[in-house]
Amino acid sequence: LLVSLPQAAAQPQDEPLIAISIRNAMLERRFVRTRTEEEPVVTNILDSDVQGQQSTTTETRIRILPDATRMRFDLISTGCVKSQTTGFNRQATIDSTGQHQFEITKPFWFDGSHFLTQPGYGTIRASQAPQRVVSAVGVNIPLLRPLSDRIAWEQVNRRQAEINQAVAKDVSRTVLPKVDRIVDNEFAQLGKQLTQIQSQVESYLSAMPFTWTAQSTDTLFSVAAVPQVTDLRGTESPIPATTFPPLATDEEIAFSISESVTTALLERFVPAGLTLSDTQIESASKVWNQAGEDKWAFASLAELYLEIQRNSTAEPTIFSIQLAKVQPLAVRFDRGFVCVDTSFQIVPKVGTPSGWMKITWRLRGKGVSNDQWAVTLQHVDVSD
Repeated sequence: LLVSLPQAAAQPQDEPLIAISIRNAMLERRFVRTRTEEEPVVTNILDSDVQGQQSTTTETRIRILPDATRMRFDLISTGCVKSQTTGFNRQATIDSTGQHQFEITKPFWFDGSHFLTQPGYGTIRASQAPQRVVSAVGVNIPLLRPLSDRIAWEQVNRRQAEINQAVAKDVSRTVLPKVDRIVDNEFAQLGKQLTQIQSQVESYLSAMPFTWTAQSTDTLFSVAAVPQVTDLRGTESPIPATTFPPLATDEEIAFSISESVTTALLERFVPAGLTLSDTQIESASKVWNQAGEDKWAFASLAELYLEIQRNSTAEPTIFSIQLAKVQPLAVRFDRGFVCVDTSFQIVPKVGTPSGWMKITWRLRGKGVSNDQWAVTLQHVDVSD
């Protein structure tokens, strides 16, 4: 979805330069992470030294929550710790299996530039089941072993609720910090990648000061770059309420870009005053036509650009095309069309330039299939 926004000079402060909206259900459906870890157990529970092995399986999913000033979401980690351990104390040796369920919620906020978080919190339900109990008395006096082992077994079962509570506390001391640490590290890396992407965008739009912002609702979340607002003293003002691109019923993602940003991006690749010889144009046309139905694919356009650069020193055969020295390309969004206005003049190899002309290329998007989208040229207007 391409949303029309006005030129920067007349752009209301609540309309973004670029923005994206994504349906919550789509991200929640796709953001599911599962990991399994094997590790040794060495701890002390109720004055018993415990050793063994445990396997922890964790599934992490995201739940997006409404927030008008930032994007708010929880990372919910649910899982199970399965263990096989042996506990040693003065009275007995106890072989046990454990199956402990946990759910940990870690809150996050995203302000458009940075992730903010708090420590996770949650619940752990421990279930420790004894498999074999050998009493210390039975080891030292074999004749008493059947009786002493049975008494020790009954004592362990009698204290089962206390044991489960102690195990839950012990598991929480390891599982909670570990989940916190893993999630913090992952989002620290994601934050670095996001900073790099945003720095590239900011370098492209260096002439347009802006601020990143975000918000979330019950159904979607949005991120946008909005024009920076300053007062008469040059102090940056609070970010006003932003108009984010809406989602139609059957849409998962909507993206909007302003005319001024689109024009600025084009000018980075097509500089003002650029002169193209007919030799360059002919060579580039041959390369582009070879792309067939993929002419408008990014790879084809990149190859077209490279071909023009490769022939930048070629002498014209008959004429050259000189682009205007001020805003040679301008983009307008008009009634569903993307209009690219090109200002240029034809400079013959011998003779007088034609004078400035303008060509408007009227482009429109078209769905090719469920997973493909194409740009089609609908009409070309020529004027003085």
